[in-house]
Amino acid sequence: MQDKSIPAATQLLWQGRQTVEEVRGLVASLKESVAVELQLPPDLHHTLYARLYPQATGEAVEEVALEGGAELLRRIEDLPGIDGLAAVRELVEQEGLKVRIVSPGPTIILYS
Repeated sequence: MQDKSIPAATQLLWQGRQTVEEVRGLVASLKESVAVELQLPPDLHHTLYARLYPQATGEAVEEVALEGGAELLRRIEDLPGIDGLAAVRELVEQEGLKVRIVSPGPTIILYS
């Protein structure tokens, strides 16, 4: 996923707390206009969509495309399968990073 407003990304597969440590190591890069793309487990798509769009009807196309800050991560950090996301949210808050969540192919993009 490439967007003109988001720089090229370092891609990481979500592996829980191990991924959190990798993100910590990349935070300095984010200040240099490099993004970090966290690829979440594919089976998380429906759960993620339901959490982020609770008023959606059954006929809605399940597509997620949201931008914001740490508040987006706060809304999903307790979902099963993404343990440790609260630590990433804390990093986002501390560093003032922006967040984009897209799915299908659930992905969280962190950038400055």
